[in-house]
Amino acid sequence: MALVLLSGCSGSPPPDVISQAVDWQLRQTIGGGGSNPLFQSYQITNKYVEDSTVGNTFVYDYEAKCIITGVQTILSESGGQRSRWYSDPSLFNGTLKSFDGSVGLIKKGNAWYFRNTER
Repeated sequence: MALVLLSGCSGSPPPDVISQAVDWQLRQTIGGGGSNPLFQSYQITNKYVEDSTVGNTFVYDYEAKCIITGVQTILSESGGQRSRWYSDPSLFNGTLKSFDGSVGLIKKGNAWYFRNTER
């Protein structure tokens, strides 16, 4: 489980905190982007609350649209491979690609934290 501090607030997470979490998770798969969000847009496709030993986790499934300007395929010694996508907002000839994911947000005190969700 990864916990990353987002911003302080109360109640359920506000949209800007959800956007920060979506962007943070996309950065685990997509390189580049600078300080701008990696997504052009995203849509929440499902949301619910999970009760756990660390408190209520607000879970948001999403579909994000990102401009991709490159991809690198990494081969492992065992014969497997994985791809690392890249986004450079200064290049205008990228391809719009959809990424599905899920983020969990948990409140500790007055701050929201991102919690990895396994699907």
